[in-house]
Amino acid sequence: MSSGPIFSSLVTDSSRSSRKKSDSALGTEFTLVCDRVPLRDPSPTVQRFLCFVFDNGSGAMSTLPIDVGGEGISLSDMKEVKAMPHIASGCTAVCPPPLPPKPGKDTKQVILWGGLDKRRWCCSNDLTQVDITITPKTTTAKVSILPGDKQDGVPSPRTGHTLVAISSLQAILFGGLELASRHVGLGTCAQSCKDGYFYLLDMTTLRWNKLPLPPLVPRAYDSSTWVPASSTMVIVGGITYSGHCPSERLSVSDVVCLKVSDTSQYTLTEIHMEGRELLQTLNQRDAQ
Repeated sequence: MSSGPIFSSLVTDSSRSSRKKSDSALGTEFTLVCDRVPLRDPSPTVQRFLCFVFDNGSGAMSTLPIDVGGEGISLSDMKEVKAMPHIASGCTAVCPPPLPPKPGKDTKQVILWGGLDKRRWCCSNDLTQVDITITPKTTTAKVSILPGDKQDGVPSPRTGHTLVAISSLQAILFGGLELASRHVGLGTCAQSCKDGYFYLLDMTTLRWNKLPLPPLVPRAYDSSTWVPASSTMVIVGGITYSGHCPSERLSVSDVVCLKVSDTSQYTLTEIHMEGRELLQTLNQRDAQ
């Protein structure tokens, strides 16, 4: 493989939409990620965050400003920035390291990965990279796509997975399900969770590595977050699929903690519990 990723389908149109509000339909799926934008702070006492919202239905990218401070938290109108290429439903988003600064401009980058491609009714492992340039008055974006077969060590196509940034340089992928024999016009499909491994994405080189950890029970649609204070990725719940019948879908009530040390050592802890016991344990941890 070449030393660097080779992108295809470069999209450079970055004109801002004249619409002031998003026209997204009720029930549309969204992928979003939030980041600080100091250049747009309304005042010295108010910090502005931008949620970059990707509409999996229309393919539009919009921004939703969130101001924190002063009177509390306030939201502004969501504004469409650009029409995107097709975005897979259920793709995940992370923010890699900041781009080189430009005078009077903030530069951000968003990486989207995986999801269900509803044009072909199959899962994807494509990576979409969005370079965003923000000035006090405008927001523009440039989009490029890296197909799965061009990514070094890429995990298998999937949806229902989680991708969590553990630093500005790395993100960890876990879980998800695959769809076998799903085609347009076919009413049912075999949904299966087959991969219980963790994968590390280097967001500077866009290369993947499978972590040297034993596999967990494969699952999809779990909730994951990164806890910086303890350098731990926490995974809660999920569903494990083995077919298309409801009886072949089992809930997972485990809590998984993946601790990452400074020396790139990984410690995996599983807590097995059910319903009320899980809720009580989480409440006790919050109280501490």
